[in-house]
Amino acid sequence: MDRNGNVYTSDQVTFDVYRITPRGETSVFAHLYDMYNPDAAYAGALGMEFAQTGDLWIAMLNFMEPARHGLYTVRPDGSSELTVPMNPDEIYCPNGLAFDNRGDLFITESINGGIWKVAKGQREATLWLAHDQLVPPPNGVFGANGIAFKNGTFFVANTDKGTILKVSINPDGTPGEPSVFASGLNGPDGVALGPAGDIYVACAYGGQLIRLAEDGAIEVLIDKDLGYPTTPAIVMGRGERLTAYLANFFSSMNGVPSLVKIELCNPPRQDPNH
Repeated sequence: MDRNGNVYTSDQVTFDVYRITPRGETSVFAHLYDMYNPDAAYAGALGMEFAQTGDLWIAMLNFMEPARHGLYTVRPDGSSELTVPMNPDEIYCPNGLAFDNRGDLFITESINGGIWKVAKGQREATLWLAHDQLVPPPNGVFGANGIAFKNGTFFVANTDKGTILKVSINPDGTPGEPSVFASGLNGPDGVALGPAGDIYVACAYGGQLIRLAEDGAIEVLIDKDLGYPTTPAIVMGRGERLTAYLANFFSSMNGVPSLVKIELCNPPRQDPNH
């Protein structure tokens, strides 16, 4: 979502990026490249995040044409380029994206488990954190997935372990020790921040949207009705209302991908001194 409230989503078959205005008007914002991808299984855009410059960064998985595997940037005029090429043998599944307050970009890798970093102004990713908490469980596939940054700390979903982790950035830029912020979730995928400081998580396996308070308490907002939600975006509405947009890999109603808009109540802001 950009500063004007426009929502962006991608098509894994056409490699188009769509822009949806607050009034619901949809247009093609960018076309990343031409490639025939009818099954959307071996290539496609995953995480997307805006930089302070207004550029949209996109994590692109592409096993069919590995030279196109990596991070793309889309400028405000819709032009795009492969900014950070990645070797699929090393960074198999670049997925969630989040910027810190320095403008450095952090990328989760979901299959091997880990967090990579692209320093501001650079075109190369380096491994920032490898840890057992980020890898999938022995019987799972997806580890570190959605990621969001808040007050010097990353909140990271491990999908198949059902956890949300907290990872702080040390003053020297190195990672702190990961700790479990919430557990027992049913396939946590995308992570987003709300205006009141709460953490919103799309739980793909449970078809849920949940909200985590600052103490990690879980509130289920929507249960089993979404299909396979992957990425949430939360914006302030009028009064005490919030609007949530969720990318849905398939709908519970008709089995096709969708972008879902949901109106929510905004929780009261918590006093940081209590």
